[in-house]
Amino acid sequence: MIINNIILFICIVNFLLVLFVFFNAKELKTHISFLIFSFISTLWLFDNFLFRIYPYSIFGPLSYGLGILVATTALMWVHELVDGKIPKFIFYIIIPISALVFIVSSFSTHVVSAFSIIEPFGYNGKKGVLFVEYSIYIAFLTLFCLYKLGRKSIEEKDILKKKQILSVFVGSSI
Repeated sequence: MIINNIILFICIVNFLLVLFVFFNAKELKTHISFLIFSFISTLWLFDNFLFRIYPYSIFGPLSYGLGILVATTALMWVHELVDGKIPKFIFYIIIPISALVFIVSSFSTHVVSAFSIIEPFGYNGKKGVLFVEYSIYIAFLTLFCLYKLGRKSIEEKDILKKKQILSVFVGSSI
């Protein structure tokens, strides 16, 4: 029960962060991409909270789908942060693949199905036929984010920007 409260608390704090960024964001693309990333992360957290309350519902598979969107929007935000733009391959390759993975993992049993046990720090569910591919794809997105942050933190000459990127890198690694 305490884990549910912690998840709900983090969800509320994250939502307040989204509101803060929304009302204070200028038209900078970095702020907009961070806003989208934060909003999707908040949806994912809230879905995890609901899944713990309603374990045999759509919220379990939807958590896997939203996880892909979190990783995808993180990649977009990281590119915007370190390069000042989002490359075309993200728009033409990564986003369509992520949309497809979102649909398949959220609304079918090909990634995960039939959750049997909900533990305080995780879930036990039956892996679908595409679970390995899902895991590889989300790992790729996550590692690519870390690579971009790590590389830029080494290359950056501006001390303030370097510290900003390094703090995002360390926070992402944890």
